[in-house]
Amino acid sequence: VFATSSTSDQVVPPGQLKAFKAADPAADAQVIPGPGADPPDSVVWMHSAVSQTALSARLDELRPWLDRVVPRRATAAVRHPTTAGAGCDLVRRATARRGRYKLMLAGGSWRQTSTTGQPITATRGCSGSARWQDDGMSLWALPSPAKVPAAAQASLVLRSARAVRHLSATFRGFLARPREWSLGLYASPHTHGSITVPVAACVRGTCSHLRLVDTPAGALIAAEGSTGQPDQRETPIEAGFALPAGSRRVMWRLRCVAPAGCSLAGIAKAGGVSARRRDPLGHPAIFSVYRVAVR
Repeated sequence: VFATSSTSDQVVPPGQLKAFKAADPAADAQVIPGPGADPPDSVVWMHSAVSQTALSARLDELRPWLDRVVPRRATAAVRHPTTAGAGCDLVRRATARRGRYKLMLAGGSWRQTSTTGQPITATRGCSGSARWQDDGMSLWALPSPAKVPAAAQASLVLRSARAVRHLSATFRGFLARPREWSLGLYASPHTHGSITVPVAACVRGTCSHLRLVDTPAGALIAAEGSTGQPDQRETPIEAGFALPAGSRRVMWRLRCVAPAGCSLAGIAKAGGVSARRRDPLGHPAIFSVYRVAVR
C-alpha cells in the first residue's frame, strides 16, 4: 500500500492515515504538509491545498515504489506524475441495500472519453449518493493553476440497440466561469460518427432546457423549470428530456469553448477549502449524474 494524506485535509482527517499505518506497518504511508508561506509553493490537491514541494517529492517516491512491486521494462517510457487526481466513493453494504449499487452496474454501459494529456475527465459507476458533487457518473475539470485549451472536452456516451425517445436523470452541476464552458446532453440517430444534436445545454452562459443559478462563486446547473438553489437541496434535482426521433446514442459532454482556453483556478477559500459545501475539491467545472434512465 502506498498512501498519502495532507495535514490540511478537512474532509478526510490525516489521523485516519496515521491509524492505517499503525494497523499496517508495512504500508508506505505519509502525511504531507499544507501550503507553505510562499504562494508558488501552494497547489490544490484532493481535498485541500498542499505544499507543491512536498507533493512533488512524494510523487517522485511513487515511481520507484511501483518499480519494486512490478519492475518496469527497460524500454518503457517514463510518465511523470501529475498533481491532479479524481476518485469515487466506495459503496457500503448499507447503501447497497438501498439500491445505490445499481448505478455502479449501469455505469458500465457508458463509454467515457476525454482529451488526452489534459486535466479534464469523465468517470462512471460511482456511488450515486449525491451527498458530494463528485459522486455519480461525472464530467469534471480538475483544479490546477493552468488552463485547458479550447475544445478540450470530456464525455459519457450511451449506445442503445434500439431507438430511445426519453432520458430522465437526477444531477448536480457547477461552472465557476460559465461563459468559458459548454455543458449539455446531445443525441444522434446514427450508431457511429459525431453526436451533435443538442437536447439540453448551457453554452457560454446561455441555456436551453437547463438553467443556471448564479452564486458568488459561479453558476449551478439545474433543470429548466426548477426553483431554488440546488446546492441547498439534500436530494439532487430530477429532469426529463425528450430525445430526437430515432435516437440511438446519447452523450453528456463538458467542453471548453473559450478561445483562449478555460481557467482551472478552483473556487477554494483561504486554506484551500472549497467555497461549495458539496464540492470538497473545489472544481472549476463539474457535472454529476446520480440516476439516469432511458426508454
